Amino acid sequence: MLFLRSTNDSEKDLKGGYSYHQSDLKAGTIDWLEDGQTEIEFVANAFGCDVENIEIAEDGYYVQSLEGLCGYALESDNLEDAIEEIDNMVLENMESINPDNIYIFEGKEIASDYVIEGTLFNPTKVLGKYEN
Repeated sequence: MLFLRSTNDSEKDLKGGYSYHQSDLKAGTIDWLEDGQTEIEFVANAFGCDVENIEIAEDGYYVQSLEGLCGYALESDNLEDAIEEIDNMVLENMESINPDNIYIFEGKEIASDYVIEGTLFNPTKVLGKYEN
């Protein structure tokens, strides 16, 4: 199965194989907690996941780690058809896509309740960069 993914480093994504959901909650700044509740418990509850899936990013904000990459499933089964399919997409309506950094990945879809827009997938190969 093929996937479209916007990224600055496709090889790093392929090797790492995971994505994060960003939050606007900075570690050490949440002061509206219930009695006994920790920040990480609050953030996990906000994301609807377990505390084991919550990390603090380099910028100090909480993130939810996902067990795959976020992207968009394509109907195409080869690179040439995938490029044509992307040519016909309205990329401006896809908020998480930077049209200058689109790569086409091969991989396997993962069922996930945490991905609101697009698809979560395990990458196996980068087929190439989409040049618009």
